[in-house]
This record gives sequence, structure tokens and C-alpha cells, in this order.
Amino acid sequence: MSQHKNSIGGLAVLKKYGRDHFSRIGKRGAKTLHKRYRLSPVDLNDFAIVNRKTGERVNTLLGKGILYRRDHESLRDDQDRFEEFPR
Repeated sequence: MSQHKNSIGGLAVLKKYGRDHFSRIGKRGAKTLHKRYRLSPVDLNDFAIVNRKTGERVNTLLGKGILYRRDHESLRDDQDRFEEFPR
């Protein structure tokens, strides 16, 4: 029910301020994102979102989380073990 109320509120704002209002909000958000983070290639078709100041990987564009290889002595050479990147 609250999602329906939110969509009604969003439509009221759209009617009051117009599409340009939402466009400006989106453009400001994109500028802020690119100012704070950089994109780094991951796997074949994804990018990691990396904090420019700390170098910390925050997430991926596809939202799958970040996987990295951790070497374990218990694994043979032909085995890989992947774990989710800690946030």
C-alpha cells in the first residue's frame, strides 16, 4: 500500500514541478556519483564502483557484489575458491 502512496506522491511532484525537475535531480546525482567514485572493469561485462579517496570497492554496476579469489592451501591448483568481497 505504501508503494502506491509513494507513486501518487511522485506523480503529484511531477505535475507540480514538471519533468525538468526530475531531470535536474538525476543529473546532479550522476555528477556526485562520478565525483566520489570511479569505475573499474570487473570480469567480462561488469564494473566495480570504487571510492576515489579510499580505493574501497563499494559494489558493482550489476549489483552482484564483488567476488575475489582467495588462495587456500587446501585447494588443488585446478580449483578456485571465490568469496564475496566484504563491505
